[in-house]
Amino acid sequence: MPKPSTSIEIKGVASVLSSARLEVPLHQRPFEWTEEVLELLDDVGDAFARNREDYFLGSLVIISAPDGERPKVLDGQQRLAVISLLLAGIADQFENMNEEKRSQAIRGQYLTIFDIAEGTERPQLKLNLADDLYFRSLLTGEADKPEQGAPESHWRLWEAHQSISSWLSKKLEGTKDPVGWLANFTKYLSESAYVIYFTVANDANAFLIFETMNDRGLDLSIADLLKNYLLGRSGEDLQTVLNLWNTAISSLGTYGGEYLFTVFLRHFWSSKHGLVREKELYRNIQSRVTTSANVMDFANEVEKNSYLYAAILSPEHEFWSEASTIARERIRTLHLLGLEQFRPMLLAALAHLQLKDIEEILRLLISWNVRLLIVGGLGGGAMENHYCQLGKAIRSGELKNVKAIASRAESFIPNDAILRDSFATARVAKSYLSRYYLRILELQATGKSQPELVPNTDPGELNLEHILPERPAENAWPHFSEEERKAYTKRLGNMLLLKQRMNVKLRSSAFSSKRDIYAKSNLLLTRNVAKSNEWTKEAIEERQNFLAELAVQAWKIKP
Repeated sequence: MPKPSTSIEIKGVASVLSSARLEVPLHQRPFEWTEEVLELLDDVGDAFARNREDYFLGSLVIISAPDGERPKVLDGQQRLAVISLLLAGIADQFENMNEEKRSQAIRGQYLTIFDIAEGTERPQLKLNLADDLYFRSLLTGEADKPEQGAPESHWRLWEAHQSISSWLSKKLEGTKDPVGWLANFTKYLSESAYVIYFTVANDANAFLIFETMNDRGLDLSIADLLKNYLLGRSGEDLQTVLNLWNTAISSLGTYGGEYLFTVFLRHFWSSKHGLVREKELYRNIQSRVTTSANVMDFANEVEKNSYLYAAILSPEHEFWSEASTIARERIRTLHLLGLEQFRPMLLAALAHLQLKDIEEILRLLISWNVRLLIVGGLGGGAMENHYCQLGKAIRSGELKNVKAIASRAESFIPNDAILRDSFATARVAKSYLSRYYLRILELQATGKSQPELVPNTDPGELNLEHILPERPAENAWPHFSEEERKAYTKRLGNMLLLKQRMNVKLRSSAFSSKRDIYAKSNLLLTRNVAKSNEWTKEAIEERQNFLAELAVQAWKIKP
């Protein structure tokens, strides 16, 4: 009778180690836990001390194997490794108390089994290729401190081993019956500290579990699942695919961890095939990358595009070494605006356009994103979908130049009339955006080139001033009701830029006290406010209409 594709059991975490000989896939990520080790120890220790009947330690996902082979730990290796080290620590404590039989029982039941045919001890849990031998030596008590130049994961394993030893010693210090405490704690790990034990037939079944549970305790990411899937189908190219994958991870390592790598994979794939949500990514790639040749092509593309994605994340990336200063400043400006939805389209552009065209694409992206922020209403998902479609058309060769790309974008980017109307009534809650908008409009008003670039982002040099204050002094603004103040304070027409030392003096003063200081500013738009005799709703609206006209010119959408 065939085995079911998925089975679910509840097991004590130590009994998992005693009931099955498991292994972590050879190229799975190495041991990574640091502070999580003590967190797990303290949580389990506290539950044991309070005599809790049950303590939940999360989920394990195991891929079943043919008879004679070890099932593979797809998710949960970090926890199993720590529990193994904890049991080895308990065995060491028994040994220090001359309780040799108890020590041997722990090792024989949970940690190793003697292979009669080969005449050697075999571990119940095998870690990946990089960590397994050192992990075994820690379990048997034969390990020394890692040598200089050893993998970082070996140092983390050593530190986990040391932390466990210290933790157990502290627990036993005030215990009248240390042997009994250790015996009862071991029993607790075997019977009461439990995990949900999923056995699945393959990676696809595992992903279904992850998708359904959305378990925060899972150790595995979508990127890990994809890596396992690709390596399993890479055939004789396994080492090459692994090297390409690791190079891609390294390219992005400076900018973020596994989550960023998953974001990159989604943006890359979406730039080729249209918008794909994170929960759909694994299945989508799996359905298209099915042969060893597909795997090799995909791994090459991932490696090349990870380099380009890193350039999107940093204006200091070497990709920009031959670009103009303006290109780097435009990348900074895109970061300041705080949107990510454009990245699939820009990634495709970096892969297929010349550098001079990329510089113009960056300018257009700034204008497009500002217009989308000001007008609103499109929604992040719809915006990303449009950008993904642009990326897909660039990669397919349908859009070959900046003019064609800009023309296609007109379908979702607000035109001048819409921007003008929206800007005339815009309220902006985020100070960094208000400061950016006003500084750009200042450059436009004074006829400076490249007005869309980030100008002087140091808030210590230029401060955002609300003419009608957010917290006005008593009786200073009697012609504004409380409701009107809330409606108009964050209107762009009510904001200007000032040197910070000026602003400290103004605080929440009446407009008559502020005019003289505004008049002394070296900023044109600030000086213009001083020409008003009083500051009213009508004055705010008139000024904002003027700013709206400047905005249409500052953020142009034609190449």
